[in-house]
Amino acid sequence: MTTLPAQNRPARMLGNLFVFLGILTWGLIAFGALVRARQAGLSCPDWPLCHGVVLPDLGIRGVIYEFGHRVLAGGVALLFAAGGWLVWRHADLRARLGRWLLGGAGLLLTQIVFGGLTVLIVHRGDGDPRPATWTVATHLLLGNSFAALALLIGARLRTGDLPPVGVPRHVRWLALAWSAALLGQFVLGGSVAGSLAGLVCTEFPTCNGGIWFPAWTGPVGLQVLHRLNAYLLVTLGITLFLTARRLPRVGRITAWLAGGVVLQAILGAANVLMYLRADVTTTHSLLAAMLFSFTALLWATLGLRRPSAQLGAGLLALLLLGCTTQGTGKTPAAVASDTADTAAAADAASDTPVDALSCNGSPKLCDRRFSEITLATSHNGMSNKDEGWAAPNQDHGLLKQLDDGIRGFMIDVHPYDGDDETLTGKTFLCHESCLLGAEDFAAAMTKMRMWLDAHPDEVISFIYEDYVPETAIDAGLATAGMLPMCLHVNQGQPFPTLREMIQTNRRVFIMTESGGGALPWNHGYQTFAWDTNYHFEKPADFSCAVLRGKVGNPLFVVNHFITNPMASITFAEEVNHNPLLIDRAEQCEQEGKQLPNYLAVDFYDVGDVVLDAAKLNGIAL
Repeated sequence: MTTLPAQNRPARMLGNLFVFLGILTWGLIAFGALVRARQAGLSCPDWPLCHGVVLPDLGIRGVIYEFGHRVLAGGVALLFAAGGWLVWRHADLRARLGRWLLGGAGLLLTQIVFGGLTVLIVHRGDGDPRPATWTVATHLLLGNSFAALALLIGARLRTGDLPPVGVPRHVRWLALAWSAALLGQFVLGGSVAGSLAGLVCTEFPTCNGGIWFPAWTGPVGLQVLHRLNAYLLVTLGITLFLTARRLPRVGRITAWLAGGVVLQAILGAANVLMYLRADVTTTHSLLAAMLFSFTALLWATLGLRRPSAQLGAGLLALLLLGCTTQGTGKTPAAVASDTADTAAAADAASDTPVDALSCNGSPKLCDRRFSEITLATSHNGMSNKDEGWAAPNQDHGLLKQLDDGIRGFMIDVHPYDGDDETLTGKTFLCHESCLLGAEDFAAAMTKMRMWLDAHPDEVISFIYEDYVPETAIDAGLATAGMLPMCLHVNQGQPFPTLREMIQTNRRVFIMTESGGGALPWNHGYQTFAWDTNYHFEKPADFSCAVLRGKVGNPLFVVNHFITNPMASITFAEEVNHNPLLIDRAEQCEQEGKQLPNYLAVDFYDVGDVVLDAAKLNGIAL
């Protein structure tokens, strides 16, 4: 084992410190992804304080994540300051690394500024939690550049200045192509995260209904470009490794890059298919940071010693991104959506001419009022088998239900009463008790809002069985960015047409069973609707008699499920099929002299509810 001369040992120790600093910055980047995955980015609405104080109440929802991220960032800054001062004290080290340290200090200060901007710019007063995409992308690039720079400083302190490795020209060109694609992927990834577009495509490798390239603009366009560039990265990474694998030092680095990018692609697909699970999202960001740093190490090995080239490329990419988003902090589709109170604005958002508009799957529905259509509806839609709920009412989660054609959702909103004491009293989707299954309300609404962003011609409705104050629901809707999409209808006022709801982007209609409230989205269930009984033990018990509300209210809810004593697939197989389902719906339409607006079932994927809703609407699927 080689022993360093005594005079080199301080440099080696400082090198270990900077390597640790780089690894710690990787952790900070991954922690930032965890903050996003937990929808905690707005838990501290101000900066640099949090709720106006230095040490906030960690019991406030999400604060422990956002504030913890800020504390870790502060630790990184202090550690860099201490390490930089120790290096600066040595004249020989200062001569070798002074520019690198000044570059790191500049990166760090700029990163701190952008950390604040990602919090401050998001508050535009419209209830939309999407931060400015250019701040998120810049924040991500700066953080990864700082991590790479810290690791390179550490490597130079530990090993000294090794001579560059001479490589054939085509290897250098492959490395350049890889680096450009990787930088582009960071810009695209930051834009996807900033616009909350991670779930606008819930399939892989296709996107939304088996289509490979459903759009090239807006959130869906970002996701499609992100995927295409990922395929390019995998190809370049493997090609670079195969070309350079026998070269000294370079071969080992390219092996790490090739293996890392393949694993990263697998994690990216899993992130979509598992609906942005927090652990997968965090690992995805951590591995991206490692790829960025190893790419910087590759260029240091090839002979790029100065950090100015890396910083210049990053600034150029950020300039291009700023031009793309026009400084609005939104994707082009989101910009159009904000002004979608005219037909032209709706066209810009969806790239669909008004005359060709397809509303909830058919142009025939566009000029019908919301009260003149039938929605296939899931009863207790949040309680599902796929996500492990006990005694579920559905097989699949809310996003899958949307993909399959469900447009009405009966869901229960509770104060959390499960076995995690840190969540007690928070607003969750639960059935009877959160011990049977639970999902954070704001997180669930965020996923559904993302789906709506990706499907600009769809209208949905919620019937909340609410056990929390309307202010708690309002806060969750605001966090999810759904408030601007909620329709407000005054009692006695005609409902708008689906075309009008789509053009104004007011595509979510909400009723609460507790009754209407002071907030405009909160429509009282028994004021706006009437329904049939919802407790039947056998098919012979079915009737169309009114249970709640009064006949003549604008909306009619037909409950078509058996609970004896609870829902089961066996019961669904018995009652969800035709002719029983369609015959009962038509019978209730005749008796009530009103079209069923919500046709509600358990286990919607068993039987014909989506098909029958289309039949009642007079369209064919």
